[in-house]
Amino acid sequence: MELFDWINIPMLFLELFGYASDVSTPQEIAAIAVRNFYISFAIGFALFVLCLVLGGVALNKLAQKEGVKPSAAAYLPFANTYFAGKIAGEGFFFGVRMKRAGLYAMLCEIAYTLLEGVRFVLNLLLTRGEYIVLESVEGTELIQWSVNRSLIPAEKQWLYDVHMYGGYISYLFYFLMVIFLFVLFVALFRKYYARSPFLMTILCTIFPFRSFVLFAVRNNARIDYEEYMRRVYARRYGYPPQPPQGGGQANDPFADYKTEPPKGDDPFPDHSSDHKEDDDVFKDF
Repeated sequence: MELFDWINIPMLFLELFGYASDVSTPQEIAAIAVRNFYISFAIGFALFVLCLVLGGVALNKLAQKEGVKPSAAAYLPFANTYFAGKIAGEGFFFGVRMKRAGLYAMLCEIAYTLLEGVRFVLNLLLTRGEYIVLESVEGTELIQWSVNRSLIPAEKQWLYDVHMYGGYISYLFYFLMVIFLFVLFVALFRKYYARSPFLMTILCTIFPFRSFVLFAVRNNARIDYEEYMRRVYARRYGYPPQPPQGGGQANDPFADYKTEPPKGDDPFPDHSSDHKEDDDVFKDF
C-alpha cells in the first residue's frame, strides 16, 4: 500500500531538518516528533488520495481495452490491487503459472496495512519525553533520540514489544506483497509497455509511483508481447524467428555457425570413446 511510503518521505525530511538547534530536552524532542508524525500523515494521506484518483482513472481505461467492465473498485484501496490483477491476467513466477496474483497481493497488502497502522499508533503513544533518551552522534553536533524500553512502566512495556516484533511480521507481509505485485505488473506492462516492463514494474512495486505510471500508460495500445519480441528479434538479427508457414520448426538463428565434425583422424585420440572407462575420473560418483 502506498500510504505508508508517502508518509515516510516527509517524515524522513522532517527528521533530518525539522529540529531546531536549541532543542535539548526529551520533552521538547517528543513534542516535535509527534508534530512531525501528524504533518507527515497529512501530507502522505493527501498524496495517497491523489494516487487513488489517478490510479482509478488509469485502471478503468485499461479495463475497457481488456474487455473488463469499469468498476468503482479501481478507486478503492486494496480493491484496486485486485482489479489490477483482473486486468493483468495470468502471470508467471519462476515458471509457475499464477492466475490470482492480484488477490494474493491484496491480502498481503491488507495484512501489511493493518500491522503498520497499529505500529503507527503505538509509535505515537511511545513518543513521550519520559521514555526518550538522547545520544550525541560521535564527531558531529547532532543529537539522536530513541525510546528506551527500560524507562517505560512495566504495565506498558507490551506496547514497545508489539511495536518492535510487529515490525518483523510487517516486513514479511511487505516482502510477499512485493513478490505478488511484481508478478502482476510484469504481466500488465508486457501488454501496455513491452519496451521495458521490468523498469515500470520496479517503479510500481519498490517505489510508490504505481498510480502515476499506470496513468502514463493508460492510452497505450494493447500489444501481443510475444509478437513484439519476435519483431524486435527479427529487426535486431535480420531474420524471422517465427515458425515457417504450414508448420515445421522455427528457423535456427545459429544455422550459419554450425559445422560438421572433421572426418579422419581424431585430434584427441586419448579421449576417444575407446578410453572412456579409463578416463572417467568421476565414475565412482
